[in-house]
Order: sequence, then structure tokens, then C-alpha cells
Amino acid sequence: MPLSRATPTTTDEQHILRRQFFSWQCRMRQIVMRQHQGQPQSGVVPTPIIDGQPSPAIITVIVRTAEESQLSELQHIVRRSYDPGKRLKDCLKVFSECYYQDPDDFEDTICAVFQPNSRYAEQLLGAEELILDFYAYQQQFQLSVHPKLLGTEDRLFQETYWHNLLFNPAISQDCTIVGFRPDWSKSARK
Repeated sequence: MPLSRATPTTTDEQHILRRQFFSWQCRMRQIVMRQHQGQPQSGVVPTPIIDGQPSPAIITVIVRTAEESQLSELQHIVRRSYDPGKRLKDCLKVFSECYYQDPDDFEDTICAVFQPNSRYAEQLLGAEELILDFYAYQQQFQLSVHPKLLGTEDRLFQETYWHNLLFNPAISQDCTIVGFRPDWSKSARK
């Protein structure tokens, strides 16, 4: 669902929070791509708070909507070369130029990749209350999220897998990918 379209259950305040978060995320990811060669920085690596307890940080991916998807381009970059350096150079060009220009191009669901049969992923999926705490550059967003295990046929799984494969050629095809859907009514900008 594009962010520019508020759902009937989304208040204006929640819509504004969602827009602020994804605008900030796009800026954080531009910085990661342009200044850090794609190496994740704090703004894209939240600390999960599981049932009130901080846990190890996770690297997240924001996924484009079906209408704005560039999955075929990401797949093409991977398949075009086995050289990780060439893949990185090519994907940084795509991600640095216009990929993160419009926050309305992204799904609400934030994704993360884990090792196959990850106990940490299971812990996140089993949490009664789960908050992703994003912080960087004096900005903080605490998103109350509902985690969901994504199947390999799910478009969000495919988008996340191919995105991460560009940066980590050793990623397992059997990886676990979890989608975190924010509940904007329980989330906050601090």
C-alpha cells in the first residue's frame, strides 16, 4: 500500500507519522548508499525491544510497492556478474541515484533477513509486544510492530532476498525473512 493513501482506519496523525518515518528512512538509506558504500548505519539498524527488553540490533530493508518494484533490475544485477565488487558498484549506482527518492514508493512492512531456522527470528515472531527502536542523527522512531514470517513466494520475501543478495553473496536461499508491519496508532516519534 503506498504511503500517500491513508486507510480508512488511519488517522491524519498516524498518516503524518508514517510519512515522517519513511521520509527519514529514505534519507538514512541514501546516506548509507552514498557515503558508506552500502554498509548499514544506525538509522537502518533498529534495536528490537521484545516484551520490554532491548535485544540485539537487526538490519532492515524497506520494500518498494508492487507498482514501484525494481525487483527485475535487482535480479539482473545479481545474474549479470559473479564478481561481488561489480555487483556492489552496480547496485550502489541504482540505490544512490533515485531508488530512495520518494517515500510514497514503499510498503509499510519493514523486513529483515535471518539465518535459516534462526532462534532470534523465532523469538521476534513469538513476542507479545515488539517495538523496533530506530535512532540516528538526533531522530528516534519507536514502531510498535506485528512480525510475520514471510514465505518464499511472498513478493516482500523476494524483494528483500534479492536486495540483500547484492550486498551479501553468501546469503542462503533457505534464509528466514520476517516482515514487521507497524501499528501506527501505537508508534511514536521521540
